[in-house]
Parts: sequence; C-alpha cells; structure tokens
Amino acid sequence: MNKHCPCGTNKSYSLCCQPLHQRLAQAQTAKQLMMSRYCAFAQHHIDYIVDTHAPATRHEVVKNDISQWAKECQWLSLLIINDQCSGDHATVEFVAWYHSNNQLQFHHELSHFIYEDKQWFFHHGETPTNQIQLPKRNDSCICNSGKKFKKCCG
Repeated sequence: MNKHCPCGTNKSYSLCCQPLHQRLAQAQTAKQLMMSRYCAFAQHHIDYIVDTHAPATRHEVVKNDISQWAKECQWLSLLIINDQCSGDHATVEFVAWYHSNNQLQFHHELSHFIYEDKQWFFHHGETPTNQIQLPKRNDSCICNSGKKFKKCCG
C-alpha cells in the first residue's frame, strides 16, 4: 500500500498508522494517538477507537454510534491546530474535514489525553471557542489534492 496515510503524513498507511491499528506499536505522543484515531475513523477500525479511549471513561463509548458515523462520512483530511503536553496530560486541537449527506462538514475539537499504564489514551473532548472558517474558493483544498478548493471539495 503506497498510498499516503489518511492521518496526513507523507508516509504510507503501512508505515504510519497501520502498526498502531494492528497493535504492533503504541502511539508515542498524544498527537500521534489523535492522528491514528482519525485514521481509524477513515479506515473503519472502530475497535481501535474504543480501545484507545481511557479506561475511566470508556463506558461512555457507544461503539455502534461511532461505527455508523465513521461509515456515513467520507473523511477528507485532518488538520492539527495545536498540541500541548504537560507530564501525563495532553491536549490536541484539531479539525477533521469530511463529506456527509453531500455536504462538506467539519468536526472541531479540543481533545484531552492522559498517559497511564505506559500508554496514551483519549479521555474526553470539548468544542473550542475559536471559530473555523471554510476555505476561500481559491485556497488550496482541505483534502490536500493540490487543487483549488473551488475545483475540488468546495
């Protein structure tokens, strides 16, 4: 598989997120975990999304809802806005762009992560207060195709 990983790196999926999804490796940072979780949505690896949720809040996860949302969307790209780490806590602010019901949409979140038992886990997310704007017509497309937004996903 030579195609770039859906998480947005220039690596192939087999060298990027696939080893994490197959449990052959663990995310070394909260940012890497965030990117691999986005990729898991795009690749429909729902068990990985559930398994990387913090044990203390995993009971809040509804696997069927996650699976349905992941399958209803055409995942386009992930934009990491900011990531910060302080000891065993970290935050990652991101925007995930996707098509659903023939409309361009996005999920903007400030994700909170914890490091316990020698691995990173997603704990919870919240909606940031800053607003996300759709790209302008002549901006580069959010899907990283190299085309203008108006000629691609716009």
